[in-house]
Amino acid sequence: MRKRSIVALGSTAVIVLAIAWLAWTWWPPVLRFRLRQINTHTDPVMLDYLDGKRDLGSAARALADLWETGATIGRRLPPVGQTARIEDPGPGALGERVGDPRLMHLLDSAATLRGLGWTENRVERDST
Repeated sequence: MRKRSIVALGSTAVIVLAIAWLAWTWWPPVLRFRLRQINTHTDPVMLDYLDGKRDLGSAARALADLWETGATIGRRLPPVGQTARIEDPGPGALGERVGDPRLMHLLDSAATLRGLGWTENRVERDST
């Protein structure tokens, strides 16, 4: 390939990657998709804990990380013009286990970890 072709191909690749990154981090339809993906990952984490496949610490850290990522993504969404009524979908995959005291302990532990900022995939925070 000629030098001019290589430069053109490289420039095109950089532009495509920049557009993809901007879409992944700022475009509202993609952000809503990412939030839906995070929501679909929370039930398996809780179910694995309730089934004994995960210990409390790792499940709480995973939930705190998911919530932190969701909060970061949610802050990038533009404000909604009107308030919409949100229907409660019910317990979902947890079913009858919603009342399990271990689930409340897991949620409390994850909320504590998130509140203290002890998540592994933590986003850098402003010091103010």
